[in-house]
Amino acid sequence: MYIQIDREDIWDVYTKANAPQGLYRGGGNEASPKMYKSENGAESVRPADFKILFDKTLGEYVVYPDVTKGLSFSNSLQRLKDLPIRGKVWRLPRDKTLPEDLVINYNSIDHPLVNVKKKMTVPELVEKLKELEKMMEYTGVKIS
Repeated sequence: MYIQIDREDIWDVYTKANAPQGLYRGGGNEASPKMYKSENGAESVRPADFKILFDKTLGEYVVYPDVTKGLSFSNSLQRLKDLPIRGKVWRLPRDKTLPEDLVINYNSIDHPLVNVKKKMTVPELVEKLKELEKMMEYTGVKIS
């Protein structure tokens, strides 16, 4: 069963006991945690991570809330190493709050997923992910 956590409650669930340094994301590079992709100037997200449908009224793709999906994070560096998630590791420190309208979903407490709280266009989500990237810190750890 998946559980959704609002942005203001994240650190009540991810306590100092189960996420002492914050939440980790692997697969990045030294410049970015790579939460969205940019190809030939077009910015988007991976369809495997989000529920994305074309909205004929808006004439663009829209991301819908889905508690079973989201960008993968980890509550520990060790979990990323054990998988292994290759690339540079970034951390969302405990003193940071997700951008508005983003939430965390999880089925297993060690594997939080960042997703949308309400439907939004793909460009709106990319802007929120850019905000989130600015909050994150490069750990200096590389998993290969």
